[in-house]
Amino acid sequence: MQDWVDVIERNDQRMKLRLKSNKLLDVSLFERFEHDDLCLKCVLNDTTSATITYVIQDFLSLDDFLDQYTFKKEEGYTFLENLFTSAVAVNRNKPVLVDPEFIFVSNVGDRFAFVGIPLVIDEWLIQKDVWIEIVKYLINHFKSEHAYEINGFLIKFVESSEFSLPNLILAIKALHDSYYPKKLFHFKRNNSFVLKRPLIPNTIIKECVQEYGHLPQEEKTQLIGSFDEYKAYLSDGTTNYPLIGETVLIGRSMACDIRIESLEISLKHAKLTRVDDRWYIQDLKSKNKTYLNEKLVQRKMRLKDGMVVSFSQKQFTFHEK
Repeated sequence: MQDWVDVIERNDQRMKLRLKSNKLLDVSLFERFEHDDLCLKCVLNDTTSATITYVIQDFLSLDDFLDQYTFKKEEGYTFLENLFTSAVAVNRNKPVLVDPEFIFVSNVGDRFAFVGIPLVIDEWLIQKDVWIEIVKYLINHFKSEHAYEINGFLIKFVESSEFSLPNLILAIKALHDSYYPKKLFHFKRNNSFVLKRPLIPNTIIKECVQEYGHLPQEEKTQLIGSFDEYKAYLSDGTTNYPLIGETVLIGRSMACDIRIESLEISLKHAKLTRVDDRWYIQDLKSKNKTYLNEKLVQRKMRLKDGMVVSFSQKQFTFHEK
């Protein structure tokens, strides 16, 4: 099915795809996508070019997720059971892209999302072969510290004449029960899997390594109450963001010291610098601009207590002790 689309744009926030022919477009399918929580949120940009934009914020591709994470104990069983159960549910009455780069996992691994493609029905009747390829991919990319038997099981099952997703789900559950029997008096197994810390898309990791020489660190992002000793801070009315060090980077990127999660904020939006205990603000050629007391920041400008700083429409007040 990937033969029917081209990737026009893709970053950590959104992805834009285009059908290779608008004759393949069936706009009636968007209603099905909208009402299915297993489909990425999307919007049709233009019927003539048949371009669609998908929101992928807070998701990683399956390829990204498996590249970064090694499952522990019986986690892998739960993950695979949920993956294949979601795949069966989403593909019942709509076409989705079946590819490790286009199957998405939340950044904590607790849910899946698929790319719905509005193809006319003749083009998207589900094929068993595409899921056989996904299982072969999993054999080579699925990693576990304990449940080594999973990969061997998948190798045997993918060659079976009984291969189907429903049969695969049943077989994985049976293998799970065999290696990790349910505890006495536990009639129902806990099928939840959630990471304690969210994973970061590889695109952001590569960007940070190229620009800063290190991986992004979650603890670099300012959190309310994280620091007891500071002389200056930004406040949005509910949260205080202490200004620590000589330079404070503000933007949407994980590498920023103060991170604002909004599409109207550029990855690197603005920079605050301290010189002789005085703070200055500078816009970093952001798309939606930076304002100081409603004046456009076109050069480095001095910050004083009580001034209002606006990053696009996001307003903060600068305070000095």
